[in-house]
Order: sequence, then C-alpha cells, then structure tokens
Amino acid sequence: MNNTDCLIVGGGPSGLFAAFYAGLRGLDVTIIEHQDRLGGKLKFYLDKIVWDIGGVEANTAANIRESMVKQGLTFNPTVHLNESVMRIKKEKDLFKVETTKHTHYANTVILATGVGVFSPVKLNLPGAEDFEYDNLHYYIEETKHYKDKHVLISGGGNSALDWAVHLADGIADVTLVCRKDELKGYEATIKELEKKDVHIIKQRTIEELRSNKDGTMIERVVLSGGEEIDVDIVFVNHGYKSDSALLESLKDDVKMNEYNQILTEERVKTGVDGLYAIGDQVHYDNRVHLIATGYPEASEAVNFAKHYIDKEELDGAIVSSHNEKFDELNKEVRRNLE
Repeated sequence: MNNTDCLIVGGGPSGLFAAFYAGLRGLDVTIIEHQDRLGGKLKFYLDKIVWDIGGVEANTAANIRESMVKQGLTFNPTVHLNESVMRIKKEKDLFKVETTKHTHYANTVILATGVGVFSPVKLNLPGAEDFEYDNLHYYIEETKHYKDKHVLISGGGNSALDWAVHLADGIADVTLVCRKDELKGYEATIKELEKKDVHIIKQRTIEELRSNKDGTMIERVVLSGGEEIDVDIVFVNHGYKSDSALLESLKDDVKMNEYNQILTEERVKTGVDGLYAIGDQVHYDNRVHLIATGYPEASEAVNFAKHYIDKEELDGAIVSSHNEKFDELNKEVRRNLE
C-alpha cells in the first residue's frame, strides 16, 4: 500500500501553492484535480486581467495560471487529473481517499477545492456532445479563436453578459439568446452591454443544432420561436452544477455552514487531526475571498501537516531566499535574467 505525506484535493491557486510549500518542507505530495488541467477557475477567464495578487503585476489570467502551475510543480508532486475525490475517511493514522479512479492513502490531507467540483450545465439536445470539440463551447479560453466570428451566446446571467460585452468589443459579431424576458446580470454589465452592437433575442431557447454537410460542426441554430441563425461558434453559459459527494462524506466529521463552506478553526483546521482546508471552500470571520487569501492559508496548513507527521519538527516558516534546495534553480533563474 503506497501512501503520500500530503494529499492535496484541488489544483487551483491555493492547492498549487500548498504543493510548492509542502515540497519546500520536504513532504511527499500528491495533487488530485477533477479538471483536465491545473489552475482552478482561472481557466474560465484566461483572457481577463487579474490585478489583486500581492507583488504580482497586472497580467492575464492565462499567464498567471502558467506561473502558478510552474511554481506548484517545482518539487515534482504526483498529479492526477480528471479524477474526482468522492469520500475521505480517517482509518487509524491514515486517510483513505476514494476517487472516481483510485483509492489513495495519505498521512495528511489539505482540501483546496475552491467553490467545489463543478461542471457546466450542458445543452440537453440530441447529438450536442458531438460538437463539443469543434464549435460548441462551454467556456472560453482564448478569445483569439473568436476573432471575426459570428458567436451565438446562450444565457442570461452575468457571466454570459460579461462575455458578450468582451467579445463584442472588436473581437466578434455577437448574438445573445436568453430564455427570460429580462437579463439577470449586474446593472453595470447590462449598461455596458447596451452600448455594444449585440443582437439580443429574449424569451427564446436553442431547440436544434444543424450541422454542416460532413456533420463535424454546427452551421445553424434553430430557436424555440422558429428563427434560424447561421453561426460560427455557439457558446453556452447556463451556469454550473456541483458534485457534493466529497462534502457529504465529511459532514459527520467536519462543521459546515448552510452554503457547504467548511467552518475552520485557526483559519485552516477542520477539527479532524491531519485534515486541513484552505481557499474559497473555507469560512471564518472576516475572511476575504481573494486568490491571495489562500496563500497564507496554504503555508499554515502545510506547517500544521508537517508538525502532525513529525512531532519533533519545529514550528515556523521555511523561506526560499536562504535555502540550499534552490541553489541550482537559482543559477538557472540568474542565467535567464542576464
């Protein structure tokens, strides 16, 4: 039976920094991420500019994600992608972590699940899944792929409206279809949308997707009112659904609020020895929901994990500026700076 020192559930910003710091503290680390890549929810707005991470200049979410992933993999943690944790159970001194693919064992576990395991609500239409690798999209990674295209956006929430505003700003020709008579976005977003050249069709839903001759791409969309619209890309933003299996497995042992956020002690302790929680899944008084907030939580959780595994380990931080683990890496960094 193989087990790891520290198993981190979630490969978003908090989980990646926890992986880095755990490696710095000499822990063997495994990351389990339910998505197909690391970086967490940053993948849903890669083109957006992020300003609010301390010490990091404003940059695209894509570039920030790349830096986070690179840092998180510094000490070569074991990474499992496309794998969801279903339940966690402490058995004597080990945690048994059951996923959709494997059973893992760990001395400590850090929950860094963000807002949870979520996936987009997809179109419930026959054959829709056949177009997901072509021009039916549920999230937008790089807007350069939308340049000079006619994009039909289905959705009336703020995220759909925000993307309509962004794409209509000199990138694409946009049609917005929503099923209700009014848009549900923030007032400021709606005002911005009204300034853009976006064709808005209300009280309609997508009824049919018609393909091109070889059946590889959507060529036309049929709406519930009978309208037929030629399209290059269909972007569906109907919200997200959450898988609560992991949280359900923890309810007997871990306190949660009505929003299924974990109520922690000393910011990261769950009440179960060896099990810690960080990031947006956590709630305590006066917590600020920023990416940056997860970093001190990550280092605290790792320090607790290190001390839990090795009771003789001294409390306190390990820093990178005077650390022999970085001797060779520092030489490489300096060469790149020359």
